[in-house]
Amino acid sequence: MMGVVGLTSFINENKRLFLTRTSVARQRMVVDGYGFLHYVYFENNLDVRCGGDYKQLHDLFEQFFRNLKQCSVDTIVIFDGDSDEDKLQTRISRMEESIKRMKQIWAGETSAKLLPLLSTDVMRQALIELNVPYYFTKGDADITIVSIANYLNASVLANDSDFYVLGVNKGYFPLNLFHWKQVQRRGDHSFVTGYAYYQRTMTSQYRVTDRVLSFLPV
Repeated sequence: MMGVVGLTSFINENKRLFLTRTSVARQRMVVDGYGFLHYVYFENNLDVRCGGDYKQLHDLFEQFFRNLKQCSVDTIVIFDGDSDEDKLQTRISRMEESIKRMKQIWAGETSAKLLPLLSTDVMRQALIELNVPYYFTKGDADITIVSIANYLNASVLANDSDFYVLGVNKGYFPLNLFHWKQVQRRGDHSFVTGYAYYQRTMTSQYRVTDRVLSFLPV
């Protein structure tokens, strides 16, 4: 799935209608692995030119999952995997695009973005060290993430507009509105805050069914 064009901007522009500020603690959460990896790397301005800044990246992963554990949030991380349709030519095209972006970065183009080669390995190592379970799916992970989340009565944390329309029962938390660096306390427990989206707000507002919304990412 490739996301629903314009939907994230629409939701952000109508935040009061669709998003609810929520304390996050004592719950389960399914994390979109690659979405989280990309978001953390690029939002923290790590420098791909200097060896990837892998130590800083590892520290950010560790901070994130330790903070959620402090809030009694149990996390499961799901990564996209290769599918049978990932032909050799597709992989070659992706590598060529990576080489092109690297040349742009070394030429000083600040808008060019490229995830360092070993960043996934760094994230996996952090997950292993912190005993956070993670899995790779076959192909795109979006449907699997929602299925697991609904089975476990868990929320979803990601950075993908598809999750606005795939029916996450316990709420979808967009990464850009999830304040995981600031752990707060209330009484005897800790929590972080974020903005949760529940699909029923969309269906009730526009009188459409979940089934109709599910066709938007296709």
